[in-house]
Amino acid sequence: MQAVTSPQTASIGSVFSPHIGQNVYYRARSMDFAVYKQVFLHDEYDLPIDTPDVILDLGAHVGFASLFFAKKYPKATIYSVEPQPENYQLLLKNTKDHPNIIPLNYAIWSEDKPLQLSVPTQGPKSYWDFQVNETAGNADHFITVDGISIQSLIQRFDIDRIGLLKIDIEGSEKELFEHSERWIGSVDAMIIELHENLTPGCDASYNTYIRPHFGKTMTRAEHTIALDPIR
Repeated sequence: MQAVTSPQTASIGSVFSPHIGQNVYYRARSMDFAVYKQVFLHDEYDLPIDTPDVILDLGAHVGFASLFFAKKYPKATIYSVEPQPENYQLLLKNTKDHPNIIPLNYAIWSEDKPLQLSVPTQGPKSYWDFQVNETAGNADHFITVDGISIQSLIQRFDIDRIGLLKIDIEGSEKELFEHSERWIGSVDAMIIELHENLTPGCDASYNTYIRPHFGKTMTRAEHTIALDPIR
């Protein structure tokens, strides 16, 4: 195993986005534009929900989903959580003119603790295809990141309810869902990308710990959507 500070650095460009009326930063030869298309061209995060006061964007990547939410819900406060260092730097650049977006350089987990983030060191998925675990396991390259729980975010920022919880965390959702009893009752709506292919048991953990708390579920592309919380 080898501890690394980052994957191979890619060239950064910017382009004007007519969808949000600002320049956005991205990396050439990466998956950034594919994410942009998912968010802004395919409208995968356009949900039939009431205007939320608080949005948690877990796995915020470079901030495209957070920017979409800020455009659609300008009065919402958006907490954008991203562990990967280069992703986080672009998240900061893309959201710097949005005071209602609060970037947080953490990996979301069931508790607050240091975690190991395994990363490919090159190729288009270097900033996308990574996983977080308590140990590096068999990973050849890893970095240590700070883990934080949803409950800690709720307490730190004095959050009453989470109007929308977006989760795209490359398999860590299994750990998150299996320890969801302290926060699931505070969530009004969820949109999740489940990664059963990366972490077997993700689908079962959703069905066991999350699905029973919502009256309506649907799928859209790669996402599972949960609405109408059962109180």
